[in-house]
Amino acid sequence: MTSVTVYTDGACIDQGTKNSRAGYGVYWGDGHKNNRFGRVTGPQDSNRAELRAAHQAIKTAVRNGYAKIKICTDSSYVVETVRNAQNYHK
Repeated sequence: MTSVTVYTDGACIDQGTKNSRAGYGVYWGDGHKNNRFGRVTGPQDSNRAELRAAHQAIKTAVRNGYAKIKICTDSSYVVETVRNAQNYHK
């Protein structure tokens, strides 16, 4: 398989407080071996969680030899970050 679609999400509870906790999820499909979830390290906020999910998806796609990855996300922050990175490398 040369291309794949993956779904990512991140969230944070109590954002902006000392009790904030952020986590991420990466969904490749029902029962897929590459499905992942976890806590965010470092500062705890929703944008870091969203980026961590996308980063995990990209690393996994590269490791598995996918030529193209479509990341489905509800995060405009991730979309803009990737768009800016693409423009930077042109």
